[in-house]
Amino acid sequence: MPACGRAGQTLEMDTRPHDDDTGGTFGEAEFQRSSQEFLRGVELIAELERQKRDLPRQDAQRLELADRIEGVAVDLLGRSQYQSRLVTTQANLPPGPKRPTHEILRDWRDAERRLHQAHDAVRAIVSESAGFQDEYRRTFEPR
Repeated sequence: MPACGRAGQTLEMDTRPHDDDTGGTFGEAEFQRSSQEFLRGVELIAELERQKRDLPRQDAQRLELADRIEGVAVDLLGRSQYQSRLVTTQANLPPGPKRPTHEILRDWRDAERRLHQAHDAVRAIVSESAGFQDEYRRTFEPR
């Protein structure tokens, strides 16, 4: 999921494996590249959060920025998990059985779809919880 940065720049979180400089996939160069992508995402979240914080309370752009921050955070979770897999691979643990590429891509697409559905479900639960928190706070307000 791309996220926009300063002046509409797009940050693409590329999770595809790249060959490292020794010809192997999932080598140190790939880990370093992925780490750099992760840090770019963290920096983007910090930048967007500063922009959101500086906006007036009623500014509609605050919600847009909040949504963009959420999207980048979800991407960073996936990036973090990808790096864990890279580290596991670098530790020379035995690889799993090889599957046909079309099966892997099908399962990957399905997992991405479920990830986005889970993101929507988490947003709904957080919203519901916030409603209960607000209701609880109101019970202590003077009438």
